[in-house]
Order: sequence, then C-alpha cells, then structure tokens
Amino acid sequence: MIRLSNQILIWLKFCFIGRGIGQAIPSMGAFAKAKVAAAKIFRIIDHKPAIDRNSESGLELESVTGLVALKNIDFAYPSRPDARILNNFSLNVPAGKTIALVGSSGSGKSTVVSLIERFYDPNSGKLCHSFILSKQNKSGQQLVKNVNVLIGRIDV
Repeated sequence: MIRLSNQILIWLKFCFIGRGIGQAIPSMGAFAKAKVAAAKIFRIIDHKPAIDRNSESGLELESVTGLVALKNIDFAYPSRPDARILNNFSLNVPAGKTIALVGSSGSGKSTVVSLIERFYDPNSGKLCHSFILSKQNKSGQQLVKNVNVLIGRIDV
C-alpha cells in the first residue's frame, strides 16, 4: 500500500511533467523548422564552388591595364537558375575609364560587378580582362586588387 504522502508526490510529479510537455509541444514545429534550416545551411557550407579561388592554375597577368569586356553575357544565379538576371548583356570598359552602372533595384548592377570580380562565371558569353578570357586568369583575385568599385544608392 502506498502512503498518502507518496501518492501526493507522485501526483505532483505527473502534474509538473505534464505541464512541461504542454509547454514544449507548441515549440515542436519550430524545432522541425530549425532542423530543416540547419540542413540547408550545411548543404550551402558543404557546396563545392565552380570557381576555386585558391587555384594556382591559369595565367598570371603582369599588370591589369587593358579593356574589361563583357560580350553577350547570359547569367542566372546558381540558387535560382530559372530567374535570368542578364540576357545578352554587353559592356566595354577601356583602361583608365570610370563608368557608372545605373538602374532600378534588381536590374543587375551588382551582378555585373560580381561577374567582373569573378565571384561567378557567366552561363554563356565572354568576359575578358586585358583581352584575356576571365576563365584563363588565376582565380580573379589579381583583377579584384586592380579594380575599384563603389556601390551606392541615390534616392530621388
């Protein structure tokens, strides 16, 4: 036979356990979403990029003094291949010239800069630095050191 004091302790323990479970159940959805989000983050971290920034292969230019040219560039970000950002885009920037890329939000200004700095390779078209195809250069780090970029926003 269980004494009354032990019965009361057991009943109180069940009440506390039930209360804890009751408070935790609403958070189970958040825990499931966190698990899915963590899986996406680890997939991004484990992704092997197409451009190896530590690669020692390719040409090393003595100086970057020539034309920067984008010819018939088509580009969509790897994370959204269906959303084309640039379609048959061309741009020539002679050495020593200052240019401004102007457009509305989402028009591709930052994308053009990212392609020139070789954070991404275009889906099609040619990107040349000093008359040499960008893919032939070493990782693009040399160009990044020699191209000055100012990104700003002007509200009118």
